[in-house]
Amino acid sequence: MSVPSVSAPPTRLLHISDLHVGTPEAPDVERSLAALIERVSPELVVASGDLTHRGRPEQHTAAAAFLRALGPPVLAVPGNHDIPLGFPARFTRTFVEFERNWETTEPVHASPTLHVVGLNSVRPWRHQSGGIREEQ
Repeated sequence: MSVPSVSAPPTRLLHISDLHVGTPEAPDVERSLAALIERVSPELVVASGDLTHRGRPEQHTAAAAFLRALGPPVLAVPGNHDIPLGFPARFTRTFVEFERNWETTEPVHASPTLHVVGLNSVRPWRHQSGGIREEQ
C-alpha cells in the first residue's frame, strides 16, 4: 500500500509597487493593501519601488512603518521616486533615506520555500528608465 505524498502548501509572495506614500491617495491604498494581506497571508511582501512620492525623509519613515506593520517580512527595493528629487542630493545622498529604513538597496530573503533577490535598477542621472548593471 502506498502512502500518499503530503505536499507543503504553496508559498505565497505578494508583489507590490508604486505606493507613493505622501500622496492624497496613499491612505486608501494602505487600507486596501492591509485587507489583501489579511486575506492572502503571504510569506513575503516584495515592495519594488516608488514606496515614496518624493523621496522625503518623512515619506520614507511612513512607508517603512506602514509596510512593517502589515506583518509578513518585506523585501524593499527602491524606485526612481525613492531618491531625492533635487540637485545635489540626488547624486550625493542618493539612497541615504532608503538605506536608513531598509539597510540596503539590494536585499535578499531566504526561507526553506523561497529565495528572493532584489536588484536596484535606479539610475540617479535619469528620472526614468532604470537599468541593471552587468556586475549585478
